[in-house]
Amino acid sequence: MATSEKSFLDFPFRIGDDGKLQLTNISDHIKNEIIAVLLTSPGERVNLPEFGCELKDFVFAPNDAIITTMLDLKISQALDRWLGDKITVNEVNVQFIEEQLLIEIVYTIKSTFEQDVVSLSL
Repeated sequence: MATSEKSFLDFPFRIGDDGKLQLTNISDHIKNEIIAVLLTSPGERVNLPEFGCELKDFVFAPNDAIITTMLDLKISQALDRWLGDKITVNEVNVQFIEEQLLIEIVYTIKSTFEQDVVSLSL
C-alpha cells in the first residue's frame, strides 16, 4: 500500500502476522462497509437501531419477480442511506438461483471515482 494512500482498519478486526493491526485500502474498506450494511438487520445495533438492511428477512422468501424487485429497492435505499456520502450505487442485481439468493452491487466510490462490484451469495 502506498504511503500517500489512506489506510483503514481491516474488517474483521485482526492482528497481522507482523504483530501489527491489519490495515486495508479504501476500496476494501468500502466493500467491508457495504457487506456490514447488507448483513446487519435493523435492531441489531444498540446505538444505531435503524442501521442495516432487511435482507435476512428475504432469504427464505419465494422466488418471484416481486420479491427480487423489492430487494433491489431495499438494498439501494439502505446503501444510499448509510453509505450515500461515500458511494453511488450504479446497479443492484438480485437473483434467486435454486436455493441461493445472489446479489451483485455495482457502485462507484465518490472520493476516487473507482467503480467496483460486491457479490454476495446467501
